[in-house]
Amino acid sequence: MQQVPVIGKGPRVAAALLLSAGCCAGSAFAAPAINPFEASYTVEWKGLNAGSTFIRLQRESDGRFLYSTTNRARGIFRLIVPDAIEQTSKLEITASGVRPFAYHAETGKAKAEKSIDLAFDWTKKRITGQAEGETVDLPLPDAAQDPLSNQIALIWAMQMGQAPTDYVLVDKNRANPYVYENEGPTRLRTSIGELDTVVIASHKPDSDRVTRLWLAPSLGYVPVRADRRRGRSVEWAMMIRSFTQSESR
Repeated sequence: MQQVPVIGKGPRVAAALLLSAGCCAGSAFAAPAINPFEASYTVEWKGLNAGSTFIRLQRESDGRFLYSTTNRARGIFRLIVPDAIEQTSKLEITASGVRPFAYHAETGKAKAEKSIDLAFDWTKKRITGQAEGETVDLPLPDAAQDPLSNQIALIWAMQMGQAPTDYVLVDKNRANPYVYENEGPTRLRTSIGELDTVVIASHKPDSDRVTRLWLAPSLGYVPVRADRRRGRSVEWAMMIRSFTQSESR
């Protein structure tokens, strides 16, 4: 097991962790080795220390993966999000790409009224479930990802040497297309060392709200920084503070 020690302090952020990041594409080659990992991030909201985000990818006994995030607010941000926001995605990783099968989110507010449970049926090509008290029944596009599986889909594409492509993000009871752009390499100083990264930007078509991810090839393209901007204003930002990776079994 490779471990990078925690250096620095932590805070929390929007369950957008890396809310827009992913693509899905086919390949004739073997699936990349996306090994289980854990990482934590400090979070700023409009320049203020807002909390911390924790992510984890683990392999399940059936060969699929469970990807989860937990966001914890601090200080005045507890008034906005009183409880930890938790998300999970059950997904598979194959030589053809990443596919979600079940997504769950707890918003920390009003229990079931604000929770989200979605099932992805790739045989019937339907997305069904509940989202904040509303029934969901949508067609399932081939390029569909949930708010967490999209992150693993992006890691998969980068490990396969593929340029990020447009995909469809299923968020609550909507399926929204996103556009991806590779903005090139940059060197980034972090709490776990100075790292070479590739910057990937994503946004809805015709939107000026852009999410950027700094992906580190040396860590298997796990994100080490993310932020979302509207024009020149940074709405939130997060930076890695610890990383642990284990060999896939």
